[in-house]
Amino acid sequence: MSLADREREKYLRAFETPGYRDKNQGLLLWQNTRGIFPAKPKSAIDIGCGDGRLFSVWNLAGIDGWGVDFINVLDKFHGFKEKFVEANLWEPLLSRRNYDVTNLDSAEAPKYPPARFELGVCADVMEHIPPEKVDEVLANICPLAEHTIFEIANYPSIYGDLHLSLHDEGWWYKKLAEHGTPELLENKREGVREYIFRFTPRRSIADIDLTASAHSVASSEEKIQNVARKRWPRGR
Repeated sequence: MSLADREREKYLRAFETPGYRDKNQGLLLWQNTRGIFPAKPKSAIDIGCGDGRLFSVWNLAGIDGWGVDFINVLDKFHGFKEKFVEANLWEPLLSRRNYDVTNLDSAEAPKYPPARFELGVCADVMEHIPPEKVDEVLANICPLAEHTIFEIANYPSIYGDLHLSLHDEGWWYKKLAEHGTPELLENKREGVREYIFRFTPRRSIADIDLTASAHSVASSEEKIQNVARKRWPRGR
């Protein structure tokens, strides 16, 4: 079983654990620290969105909100499942050639994420990433938005072996600085080892070919056929 499959199984079990899905950290960050966010961004992406409550709130507020995570555990009452992308964060993601094309024959045009988001939120995610995948994840997600708010914890999870990458704020600052300009903000609760960064990327997603992989194909026709097969899942 691959590392990705093991991690997916682990988190499917975690979301069935009583209490685990009671809180959505991204939503709490958005609600409790509004001063660090733009008042109303036109577009936003919740990176590692969990049950999707944050990007649901965004859409209800008129923001073009999207969510991405590597398992689909969206709340059953979620009303914006078509704006969820099921993708592994350490694999290439959010390239237009990989978007959902299931509605190409439909009168209703398919929904596409913007080429670049105004805001990204990555809350309670990076500490969950396997250490050997941290660099790949940052390389993928850092260019997605004009500004991204990272919230990263540095303490063990009460739900078992979930926080795999535990480092202090200096370590994370240096990692983020490899991809752009991080700014360490005040911790939202004094004495709690949770670091909040405002991050501005050095390069935009338009500068990076995220579709390059061992499975890339040679001709344009083959690429089009590959897109049709490898479509972005629509929320179940």
